[in-house]
Amino acid sequence: MSDKKKVLMGSPVRRNPKILKHFIESLYRIKKEDIILDFFFIDDNDIDVSRLLLDNFNPENSKVIIKKITDERPNYQVNEITHSWNSPLMVRVAQFRNMAMDYARDNGYDYIFNIDTDEIIHPQLINHLISLDKPIVSEILWSKWTPNGNLLPNAWKYDQYKMDSPEESAEAFLDKLRKKGVYSVGGFGGVSLIKREALERGLSFSPIPNISLIGEDRWLCVRAKVLGYDLLIDTYYPIFHIYREKDIEKLEEYLSEIEQ
Repeated sequence: MSDKKKVLMGSPVRRNPKILKHFIESLYRIKKEDIILDFFFIDDNDIDVSRLLLDNFNPENSKVIIKKITDERPNYQVNEITHSWNSPLMVRVAQFRNMAMDYARDNGYDYIFNIDTDEIIHPQLINHLISLDKPIVSEILWSKWTPNGNLLPNAWKYDQYKMDSPEESAEAFLDKLRKKGVYSVGGFGGVSLIKREALERGLSFSPIPNISLIGEDRWLCVRAKVLGYDLLIDTYYPIFHIYREKDIEKLEEYLSEIEQ
């Protein structure tokens, strides 16, 4: 009997094909010697080329499950400035993420790896996060949320996106996340590896109607803390975030670095 950990990657997909192409290519590079890795995609695309990219994804020794969504889609605007989210979109994405979580729990997976489809991961990332043996952990990525803004992480200390605390300044917090390590944070978004034990205790992305925090990642993090889990972010294998098409210009440099 194999002692490999069984992992399900779960992703809702509604993505520009120019970006989705690079995401799918990165999945072929994932090191799977020590894991059994299957894929669960919720195809909410409104571009035929993106649908085709998903349909043609055929990794060796992996199962690919694609759930086609056919109902009317809320408007989602993405441009080179920012991504425009609203409440119906966030609830919709939460429902899709929960579909993947339910599938992982109901089909005997040891972990679910939730990831956005504009993120390029290091081939060893999943193996590394599993080696930490934590109920829930994320990986660092840095993005400019506005074109001329500073690089900021997918993690925060408090509330919606607050970087400081009474014990630590924002500058100290950000400086810490630039160093290799595993750190306790107040929340994270975009990517998470969740162990089966947390799934069985009911962890989900569902909305929490009596708090003002918005976004499915924040709802997940609040639920995790209520269940008693520490929220951890790893910084050993930073993710490359294609937040804008222009970011693709720097992708080759990232790929060269991770191949060394």
